[in-house]
Amino acid sequence: MEYLGFDIKNFKGIEHLNLDFTKKPSAPVTTLVGLNESGKTSVLEAISFFDSRNEHLESLYEERFSHGDVNSLVPLKKKANFNDTIEIAAWISLSDEDKQDIKKFAKDSLEFNLNIQKIPDAFTITRKLKFEKSTYKSTQAIWAITLDGKSLPRGKKERRLIEANRKKWNELTDYISSKLPSILYFPTFLFDFPERIYLDVEDESKTNGYYRKIIQDILDSLDDNLNIDDHIVNRALDSESSSRRSLSSVLNKMSKSVTSTVFERWNEIFDKRMPTKDIRVNVDVEVGTPPNTDKVYLEFEMVDGESIYLISERSLGFRWFFCFLLFTQFRSYRKHQKNTLFLLDEPASNLHSRAQVQLLESFSKITQNGGQIIYSTHSPYLINPKWLEGTFIVRNDGLKYEDPKSEYDYSSRDTDIRVERYREFVGRNADKETYFQPILDTLDYMPNKLEYIPNCIMVEGKNDYYFLKYFQGLLPEKYASLHILPGTGSGALDPLISMYLGWNRDFLVLLDDDAAGRKEKKRYTDEWYLPTSQVLTYQDINIDWQGYEVENLITSSDLEKIAQQYFPGKKVSQLKKKDLCRLIQEKTLKNETHDFEAATIDNFKELFEYLIRALP
Repeated sequence: MEYLGFDIKNFKGIEHLNLDFTKKPSAPVTTLVGLNESGKTSVLEAISFFDSRNEHLESLYEERFSHGDVNSLVPLKKKANFNDTIEIAAWISLSDEDKQDIKKFAKDSLEFNLNIQKIPDAFTITRKLKFEKSTYKSTQAIWAITLDGKSLPRGKKERRLIEANRKKWNELTDYISSKLPSILYFPTFLFDFPERIYLDVEDESKTNGYYRKIIQDILDSLDDNLNIDDHIVNRALDSESSSRRSLSSVLNKMSKSVTSTVFERWNEIFDKRMPTKDIRVNVDVEVGTPPNTDKVYLEFEMVDGESIYLISERSLGFRWFFCFLLFTQFRSYRKHQKNTLFLLDEPASNLHSRAQVQLLESFSKITQNGGQIIYSTHSPYLINPKWLEGTFIVRNDGLKYEDPKSEYDYSSRDTDIRVERYREFVGRNADKETYFQPILDTLDYMPNKLEYIPNCIMVEGKNDYYFLKYFQGLLPEKYASLHILPGTGSGALDPLISMYLGWNRDFLVLLDDDAAGRKEKKRYTDEWYLPTSQVLTYQDINIDWQGYEVENLITSSDLEKIAQQYFPGKKVSQLKKKDLCRLIQEKTLKNETHDFEAATIDNFKELFEYLIRALP
């Protein structure tokens, strides 16, 4: 199962918004971009409330609510007298495997044999929270799904069978609910790693309760049927030497598991080996009065050579990444939970730019084997150009964006949090000089005087950008050094040229070798006094590439294979350029590869070799 989108109504500052992840090209990572107070956190909180199994639902961050309970979710502008419902609806897809599991459960596990013959590819579930006079009253789940199957026999016992059928329905929806991808929300405060994690369940803080579940995840990863109470708490309170030895064995296994799991992933993300370090998990007892109130707790230490530190004593950046990896890597061991949806609120926003870039790289690797990530940001370093098609701009009508003071002065009466797909946002901002400029404008971003501005290859638009980025990933590392900057058309690169000349940075312009490209090449060289070697069409690179656009570098036999594999029923001549461009974008977004033949790879290698030599 996978979440295809969410529809949210009357949640805090949200009147009504829709997040649709189905538009192509789709990506496993969704970005919510907006300034402070734009409503990004409210969107994530609303999504998290859909999952009734969520650890923090009405509890984990309830202590962060201004009023301390679910009544804080009432729309800001309707707090005086809200007599309506808060609604969070999820659109969920079903794979063939999911359908078979549901059919098997209905046939084998229900009291009355139910033979389901047809199950839809997708359905919706809506969670409704009812309020009267701004006070929470009840919750209702509405399922919009039609399951076709054998009709029940009619007769004297028809009423009883109808009641039995309702029972079947409830059992069946409970089963499907248990299979839904878990939604895991990471509020910013969770990344403040505690000095002690108490294992006692009474009178604990919600944050400690969350970390205690992580401890159970670690135990599950050991595959020894271990649990916190029997194998840690009871042994820690037992004075018998055999219990202490068994406890030491469990702690050693936990320490090794955390060390290997976290640091192996750390090395993958940062692409370098961390000097030898070990994580040590220790147990101790906080003596209470009377003795039966003793509390067992764990401490996480890092052994670095001869030095030993609590994790809570390490740098902010180390603690953040340690928590992030601890949360995400052990999550998969929770029973019956696949394709987890991770919600990250302003991840690593207080870390330096390099750490933020490395975090982005980790997102791709986390979602490679299933799962989704939705994260919010107002940092330009946390924007991945590959994911712009899956990016939403978040705005709050209560803020006056043209007024720089509005971030600290806005009206709750006018509050209405809205989202807009980046594609549509760009369409309304077609005068911007680059495909990415609307993002920079949204973030009020301006490069500082010390910022590194790389030399670049300017291309006509985003399609050229995605093609070149995709094939860069298929070639050796040296080709990744080329920075590619998309414009908004062959004749719209003047602002980019002007900026790069003003910044005294080197650049090349790469245009299609069609009539428009050749025309603009002449204009750019004439009007900007650029040498012809700085403004190129494909024929300038290879005389045989006359009339070429970037997609012509793919051989005809490869195009034939693509048509057969991805567009069955279509001939190569029927393939439209937008079909091929969307396919390449989709592959780029999901880090997927296609087995191109050597001639195609050689064409792109020749292109990149020329550009590397030509770019000073």
